[in-house]
Amino acid sequence: MPHPLFRLGNRLALCASMVREGTKLADIGTDHAYLPIWLARKGRISSAIAADVKPLPLRSAEQNIRRYYVEEQVTTRLSDGLRALSPDEADDIVLAGMGGELIIRLIGEAPWLKAGDKRLILQPMTSAEELRRFLEREGFAILREQAAEEDGHVYSVMLVEYCPAQAGGGELYPYIGKLDGFTPESRAYIAKCARRLSKKAQGMRLSGNAEEASSLQMILEKLQQLCETNNEKGGLVMATVGQFYDFIDAFAPFHTAMGFDNPGLLVGARDTEVRSVLFALDITPQVVREAAEMGAQLIVSHHPVIFHPLKSLSPDSAPYLLAQYGIAAICAHTNLDMAQGGVNTCLAERLQLKNVRMLKEYEHSGLPEGLIGETGHPYTPEEFAAFVKDVLGCDGLKYVNGGKTITTVGLCGGAGADLTPDAAAQGAQAMVTADTKHNQLLDAEDIGITLVDAGHFFTEDVVVAPLMERLQNRFPEVKMAKSVRAHSPARFL
Repeated sequence: MPHPLFRLGNRLALCASMVREGTKLADIGTDHAYLPIWLARKGRISSAIAADVKPLPLRSAEQNIRRYYVEEQVTTRLSDGLRALSPDEADDIVLAGMGGELIIRLIGEAPWLKAGDKRLILQPMTSAEELRRFLEREGFAILREQAAEEDGHVYSVMLVEYCPAQAGGGELYPYIGKLDGFTPESRAYIAKCARRLSKKAQGMRLSGNAEEASSLQMILEKLQQLCETNNEKGGLVMATVGQFYDFIDAFAPFHTAMGFDNPGLLVGARDTEVRSVLFALDITPQVVREAAEMGAQLIVSHHPVIFHPLKSLSPDSAPYLLAQYGIAAICAHTNLDMAQGGVNTCLAERLQLKNVRMLKEYEHSGLPEGLIGETGHPYTPEEFAAFVKDVLGCDGLKYVNGGKTITTVGLCGGAGADLTPDAAAQGAQAMVTADTKHNQLLDAEDIGITLVDAGHFFTEDVVVAPLMERLQNRFPEVKMAKSVRAHSPARFL
């Protein structure tokens, strides 16, 4: 049995929050491989390379990989930076816990980082100012930057992508990047930067560089003002619950939800100010407490936290806790299932389907209840079921062997097995969904279609990270995180 999963420290947890769902990861300077192991066990990545320049840390990493039973997802590589990696092996690259000058060298040695959809998660221990200047010169944009405190130290973590049009920033950019003083951690980082610049300015004055000292003093005063202003006001109000609701409503209109559903703003008020948001598939008591611990004003979920009329309200229930902690809840359910970029679209992307199209139209809105598409290559039923389990990170799944080679697949996230006959009628040899009943499994066997039940959680959780990324791009000033406590309650022997 694998060991109980450890908890990441604040620094690595912040790095983990910036890794894209289902990505191929490379952790450079991995040491004990804690980050890729944690992400693999959480089902957040498809694969990982844990690389280090020294053999001894790699041996420790290999022991941990075996201890936590992630050998299939995480491999080790002896490598000086990215030299032993090829571009197709990683899409998200983590360079954390090392000096900024070393990070600069490693990025400079890998020009392929400027091609394709590569992202870097950078956490410099030193020389952050030099690193930001380098990124600006080379055309790398900081998409997101946050600070984390751990063991009395404060660190900055940057999410970076090659995008010359967005690279750089104002005069404070080299010193604090995209940090804004909205959180205690970012204010602590800015204050640390201000102290360092104050000492530097004083040294310049003593050495007779009055002009340079004066320029630095102006920067210092702006940093101090930023900290003081946002500390007094608790951060600037940049968004409200209503703005989040309206933005979601624009691409997944709540009125398009199915008749039985109850999506929308289910707890809280539209004018509530939002500085921090937690995203989760379900709003459970554990998720509410997680949101409270991170200081969130809003939870955005897929499943409605209130579905049926409430006849009683327990102090331990999620709705009660939301009200107790003053946290709002926006729930986008079947409207998000059918929306472009919603659950089914994300599931099709995770299954790597091509030529994706409507499987069945929902009569009341004309939106697709399910989708159908082609695989990249043929699968046997067993191979396809194993592929689904792998790309969705399922703990386990059940399937009916349809007895046919699979090249076309129907899908519906969550409970969509009733669409299996429609998939078969359109030439699909497989259907991916969840919550299948005994008679539906028998029917699939009779008509000769491979029916894969990958579980409700795993067929729908695929939407949470892309939804968060979409909202993060719209509200860059708001801190956002994907729940680490939301999980599939099912266990398999």
